Amino acid sequence: MIRKEDHLSQFGNEIDKIITTPHIKGEVVELLLPEDRRRWVITGIALQHVVAPLLRDYVGPEVARIYNNLKKTSKVDQQSGTTKLQSYNGSRPLQYRNINANEQRSNPQYDYRIKNYVDFSKLFLQTHMAKFTAFDESCDPSALLGLLINIPGFSKVVKTNAGDIRNLRNDWAHCNFNEWTEVKYLNAFANAEKFIRCLQFLPKKEKKALSDLKNWQNDGVKFFSTPWIDVKLCERIQTTTRTLAKLTLDESSSLRTEILAVETSLKTALLQFNERLENVEKKQGEDTKRVEHELKKTSKTVTELGEKVETVDKNVNVLGAGLTKVSIDQVNVKEKVDRLHTRVGVVEDKLASPFYSNNPWFDAPDRNSNFSGRLEELGLIRSRLEDNNQFDIVGLCGLGGCGKSTLANEVAWQLKKFYSGVFWISAESSEIFENSLNRIALELQVYGDNFKQKLDAVVKWLKGIETPWLCIVDNLDLRELSAGMKTLLMGSWRRESKGHIIVTTRREPIELHQDINIEESACVPVGPFTMEESISFMVRRSGYSSNECLEQLVKDLGF
Repeated sequence: MIRKEDHLSQFGNEIDKIITTPHIKGEVVELLLPEDRRRWVITGIALQHVVAPLLRDYVGPEVARIYNNLKKTSKVDQQSGTTKLQSYNGSRPLQYRNINANEQRSNPQYDYRIKNYVDFSKLFLQTHMAKFTAFDESCDPSALLGLLINIPGFSKVVKTNAGDIRNLRNDWAHCNFNEWTEVKYLNAFANAEKFIRCLQFLPKKEKKALSDLKNWQNDGVKFFSTPWIDVKLCERIQTTTRTLAKLTLDESSSLRTEILAVETSLKTALLQFNERLENVEKKQGEDTKRVEHELKKTSKTVTELGEKVETVDKNVNVLGAGLTKVSIDQVNVKEKVDRLHTRVGVVEDKLASPFYSNNPWFDAPDRNSNFSGRLEELGLIRSRLEDNNQFDIVGLCGLGGCGKSTLANEVAWQLKKFYSGVFWISAESSEIFENSLNRIALELQVYGDNFKQKLDAVVKWLKGIETPWLCIVDNLDLRELSAGMKTLLMGSWRRESKGHIIVTTRREPIELHQDINIEESACVPVGPFTMEESISFMVRRSGYSSNECLEQLVKDLGF
């Protein structure tokens, strides 16, 4: 006769098999495209799909107004070679070869009549830029920016900002990808926002444009912060990139080639995703059938168990002498069921954690292979943090360039196995700080409608981790700390956390204590190398063995 305990044990083992089956990522694709190219293509999309339409709406009506006024006062639509308008309000000489097919005629045979305001705008541009037929998509941003700069009448502020945008687009068209760092990317969107505001459209239109610009900037952060991106975002970028390729047919061949290469990469990623999705669906179908089969077996076992329990109950009513033994059996069964529920809850908690994998998140920079010295500082930090399962915070204080960030990074690498995750947050400015937190929120798959909600979600997630983690807040040098920085470093959430925070700063220990309540005893001063450390560093960097020449060189350099 099969015992109830055996059935429950078998049922528990089947549950373990099901919930520990490896899970497959959601609807994301892996895009093998370098980060600098991703920043470059998102910037081009924003210029073409957000800034260019605004330029057409702004420049077209003003050019039409100027032309209609000249048509009335100077009859420019009827002028000849002897009466033609040479320039407009001190502008450069007007380029009549750009209209009326004059490019195919000799100068004496030019047709000088300006028949419409589109032809009038062409007079202020170089010939290769004057190929458009209306203020539509045939008129590219370079031509529109040229009109803003070359035609008198637009304000100085508009001309200055138009010059900045033209320089930005020229940089973009040169395809020098290694220049497209995160800082340049953020500056490009800041300049675009400044330019949109200076055009002074009606509030509703300006708000819509700024919202579109911000959405592309945020999508760009998602696009280049991880190789895995959302399928819908990938499809959206592919569609706009295809449009961008069509709109740059008159640009350099290298620019067209790079845009088409990005489109091809996106298309390939989507095709690979669809293939992977088919395999996943097939595997899930097989898993579903297996689970259904196991559930049927379990249901049958439970039914049989119920029948046996009924039989036992009948025997208990007849055999009062066995009541005590049956009661004990029932208590044992209940305890086993409770333990089973506990095991299921533990496994569910593990599955809910992004750290349930063989590859905990490690977000620190690459390790410095030439790191040397700092043994005393490393010892102080490790003695405070290593094997410490309670929340703690350490400050690294010193002048700029003395090696605080490098020291913090070395600590992260040395204690990598101790921590279930390492996070790196840059705090040079409030904007960079927010970008770092947004990236972490994206990785942890916690969301919010604004930055504060995302920050609250991140710290709530960190508070719930049952194993030690490390967060490095780098370059905390702002005189006035943002509300977000104070929440991260001083919030009450820390009391229930098991994480550690290392702060690198130029502040003195007493200032750090006053600003974010770090104990002065928890501050590790980081000064210049000692003589011994300096010689060791020179030996490691130069490859030469220590000798009197190196020692003299160290002294001459002021160590």
